[in-house]
Parts: sequence; C-alpha cells; structure tokens
Amino acid sequence: MDSTMQADFGIRYEPSSDFLHIWGGEVTNGDKGCGTLFSGETLYFSGAGAREVQTKAFNTLTADYIEFYLRIGGNLPDCSGAETRDEGILLEYSVNGGTTWHLIQEMVPSQYRKSKFVHNVLPQTAKSPRTKFRLWQVKHSGAGRDQWAVDEIRIGSYERMRSLQDNFNNHADPVKSGKWLTITEGVRGKYCQARDYTLILANQQNDKSVVTKDLRLQTGDVIQFRINVGCSTQFRLDHPVMLQYSHDGGQTWRLVHEPCYQESDCNGLQTEGTIYYSGPHGSWQNIIIPVSETIAMHPVIFRWWQPGGYAFSFALNDVYIGPPCPENCNRRGTCENNRCICQDGFTGPTCADTSVTQYGLFDWFDNHHDPSNGWRRILGGSLGLKCGVVDHGNALYFSEDGTREAVTKPLNTTFLRMLQFVIKIGGNDGSFSCTDPSNRNEGVIVDYSTDNEITWNVLKMVEPRIYNTTKEFVTLDLPADAKTDHTIIRFWQPLGYGGLGRSEWGIDSVIVGVNETNAKTFYDDFNMMMPDPYKWLQAESAVARSSCQSGGNALEFSRDTGMYKSSLNSAFKVIHGAGV
Repeated sequence: MDSTMQADFGIRYEPSSDFLHIWGGEVTNGDKGCGTLFSGETLYFSGAGAREVQTKAFNTLTADYIEFYLRIGGNLPDCSGAETRDEGILLEYSVNGGTTWHLIQEMVPSQYRKSKFVHNVLPQTAKSPRTKFRLWQVKHSGAGRDQWAVDEIRIGSYERMRSLQDNFNNHADPVKSGKWLTITEGVRGKYCQARDYTLILANQQNDKSVVTKDLRLQTGDVIQFRINVGCSTQFRLDHPVMLQYSHDGGQTWRLVHEPCYQESDCNGLQTEGTIYYSGPHGSWQNIIIPVSETIAMHPVIFRWWQPGGYAFSFALNDVYIGPPCPENCNRRGTCENNRCICQDGFTGPTCADTSVTQYGLFDWFDNHHDPSNGWRRILGGSLGLKCGVVDHGNALYFSEDGTREAVTKPLNTTFLRMLQFVIKIGGNDGSFSCTDPSNRNEGVIVDYSTDNEITWNVLKMVEPRIYNTTKEFVTLDLPADAKTDHTIIRFWQPLGYGGLGRSEWGIDSVIVGVNETNAKTFYDDFNMMMPDPYKWLQAESAVARSSCQSGGNALEFSRDTGMYKSSLNSAFKVIHGAGV
C-alpha cells in the first residue's frame, strides 16, 4: 500500500490513482473555475449535491504531513460566494474505512479568498496502515455557487536529507528523482546554448517554482547552482527569480539573503540579495552561497520562485546543497559526490586557476573606446564624459538601467599597498545625463573577494554628496587579507528598493598598486611600445618612440589634449648618496 501521494491534477495525472471518490467536482484548466492555485489544472467544486474528495487508504505509519493549496470563493465569475463559516471546508481522516471521521483542520472561507498553502502535521492517531483523508464542504447554496478548488495535494514524510544533488541528466521527470518536493510543470531540456540537460520552467501563466525536499544543514554548508534567467542580455526589474527558504514546510518564505544597502544595518554585508534578474543572469552563472546559522538552525526547504507570465522563463542546472567541496571548487566547477567536476580549462581537486595573474591595475580610461583588459566585466557602464571630467579625459560612466558594476580580473596584490580612484556621483550642472543623488542608497560600494566572487568584503561605501556633487579622491589601504595573488575588486551601485531612480556616476584613475617593498634602483629605456605600467604610475599623453634625435626610444609628450602632461614613477627607495 502506498505511503505517499502527490496529486497535481496535470494533464498526465490520473485522479483514480489516488482518490476513491470525487463528488461535485472536476479537474479544470487554470483559466476556468477558481483559476490557477499552484500550477495548471485544479480540482474544482461547483456541483449541486455533495462536494467532497476522498483519498484511497494510505499507509501513514511513517508519514508526517498532508498539504495542499486551497481557494474558497472570491470575486471570480465562477468562484464566488461562501460568505459564512458553515460554507467552509473540513480536512478529516479515518482509520476504519470511513466509518468515523476525525477533524484535522477547518478552513474558514474568509481566509482563503486567494490561493493559500495549507500544511498540517499528521496527529499520531492518524498514523495507521490504512488511513483515508477527505476534504468536504459542509454546506453550500446550490449549483454554481460557493465554489472552491484544491491543488497539489501531497502526503509525505520529512526526510531531513543531509544533501541534495541533481544535474538533471538521469530522470526524464525530475520530480521522480526523489530530490524535489514539487516543480511547476518543469521540463528537462537544453536551454540557452547549454550543452547538457537542464531544468526549464517556461510557457506557464502561473508562478513558476522549484521546491526542494527538507534538508538538515549545518553552518558552513553551501547552496550551489547554475542559473539562467530569460536567456537575455536585456535587464528587467520585473519577473526575477528569487531563492527563498522556509522553516515551516512552505507556509511562509523568506529570501536566503535580503537586499541590504547603506541605509540599513547589514552587519557588513552589502548585497542585492538572492534575487536573479535577466541581463546579469541572462547567461549561465555559477552561484555559491554559504549556509548561515539562521538557515541551519531548523530543518529547511528551499525554492526558486518566479512570478507568473508566459513570456518569462528560467532554467537551473548542477544544483548541490550540502557540505562544501574543497575550496568550493573555486567557483570553477560543480560539486558532485564530494569532489569537484571542473569547467573546461581548469583541473585539480579544487579547480584552481594556475595562470599568472596581473600584478595590480592601472587604468585612466584614456582609450577612446574600451577600458583596459584588467576588467572581468563591466555592466551598465561605458567610457564617456556624461558626468563631466571626473579626473582627466574619459571616465568609466554608469547610467544604464539595472545592474551597474565594474569587476576586475583576479589581481596579484600580494605586495601592493593601496587602492586609489577618483569618483563622481551625480552632476552639479543639473544635466539629464548625470542627475543629482537624493538618498544614501545611490552611493557606490567598493568591495573585494579572494574566493572568486563567492564572498565579498566591504572596503568602502562611497556615500553620495547630496548637495555638493563634486568629485572625490579616494585612497584606501588594502587590508592584509586582501593581499593575495587572486584578489578581485568591485565597484557597484545598488539597484535600490522598488526600482527607484538612481543618479549616474563615473570613476577614473583607478590604481591598485604601490609596492610594500620598494626597489632600490630604477631603469627604463622605453623599448616597449607603451610606458611600462609596472614602472610608471602615470604617463598622460605619452608615447614611447624615437624623438628629437634621441638615438633610441624616449618617452615623448606631444599630443595636445588641452590638459596637463605628466609622468609619475612607481615608488622606490632612495638611498643616501644615490644619483639620478
């Protein structure tokens, strides 16, 4: 005899497999009856006589709960009425074949005008080798009145899984893998140039969700997955995918990380939260989130949830929740069976990057078209002067909707001392292209990562100058734990709450440099095509070439830019008696 049940009333589901009787009800599409409760079809009751659904007998000796989605009446043409308590719905169980029934919960109509999730822990007396359940309406006003509907009825047990892992390669129906509580009409396929199978949620008017079974986690475990939202580079603030958790079986949900910015107490963690938008996540992104003490303190389920709409979609792959693999595979691989499966180009037990990283960074954005190659990605920004001259010449100017960030490649900062830059948030001329800031959340956050963007540490929050939008020169000492051969530095402006407008901003003259230990000698014969960035801190309007009968390359200053011309060398130690 079965001990679990999952009735989704979809087109492939046969109600007779789980139910003994359905009186006064029928399966309807989500655009009829009481609408969509969870996904697709529902079991809808509007008949003239008895309205009841009764399950077959289940072995519930090891079962823990029964749950479902319910709506009673409301304001739809075919789902209204049910104004009094005795027109509500009762959930009951029987252990003697239906001779006597015992109440589990009464659902009062006024609390179920919209679809609502109902989760009940089974009383001990409901656990038997042959337990039946029923939902029934005590009273109604006749056919086509006081209607109600139910969907996604489940009977199951808490599994308290220590880990969850799914790459969606092994089961045509992912729900049957035994790892997921429910998936709203998800299909397995290849999404947005993925080479392997993924879990795709698309072509649904209802909300889309992927819900895990319950897990028993520990602080320091990880949530790892690959996600693609919409397969689009176009940012959209609406219809993001949210990663949420629940400690009460899915009755209430919270984001794994809430957005938190300057105006809030964030305990040092400035973040956009676990919200994933098309645009920055419109191509496949590998996400790793350490499990917090708050999440680990109780058994937990997770869900990826996207608001409804046919035009919106997302896909998941390589989901892993549990104890971390060594060094989290450096976010260059997936964790499977406690070992790293590395992405192409990376090997070893931790998928480490063995290539030599760039030593520091110097960028004055004086290229006419693109920033230097020291940047991993720049979103929402380009070179320009629309906030005016920030330091000199072009700046890296951010004005586009959505994510605005500049992230360096991994840099070798082992023996470097500081980060320096010039920044301007908003303009002082009232121009449309560089509007003035109006609140603290329009500031720019500067942080760094030493684990390939898994975790971030704040260096500085550059607050906007509300009434004085002049540029600001910023010099920051690099903390000891930021001095590695793979440090990433990020400049970003929060999206803010509710999609409010933000001031534009620009940065210029970004330097990650100045040696901790200075050289005792200095020499440059300018045989390179450009001034050596490891010897010269700045060389404005300078070209290395033969000039003025130099007999070889010299550093020539000749381009008339209307600005000062200068060269500054990197720091070195001057010893008494030394010459130039």
